[in-house]
Amino acid sequence: MEQAQREVSARWLGRVAYDDAHLLQRQLVAERIEGRGIDTLLALEHDPVLTLGRNASPDHLHLTEAEYIARGIAVRHVERGGEVTYHGPGHLVVYRSEEHTSELQSHLNLV
Repeated sequence: MEQAQREVSARWLGRVAYDDAHLLQRQLVAERIEGRGIDTLLALEHDPVLTLGRNASPDHLHLTEAEYIARGIAVRHVERGGEVTYHGPGHLVVYRSEEHTSELQSHLNLV
């Protein structure tokens, strides 16, 4: 079975705050759902941040949120699955947006 080739954009963004990257992801996903844009891979590093997914609990943290913030580590509650994930300088993160509309709609609802 032969697969159709699709154009993909890969972008290195450098170090990006979590909130800024999250907004860009939402925009790219919305474009793909509307049939605009192309599949995109975003490669980047985040400023120090802990993301707490849907399965996370404050009990999973070793410090209070205020203590993390005082140490320069942002804390974000996110709609995605998982528990607690640290992202920071030197940690490569890759996000994708693709043409699969039903998957993208689900992703957009989660992002």
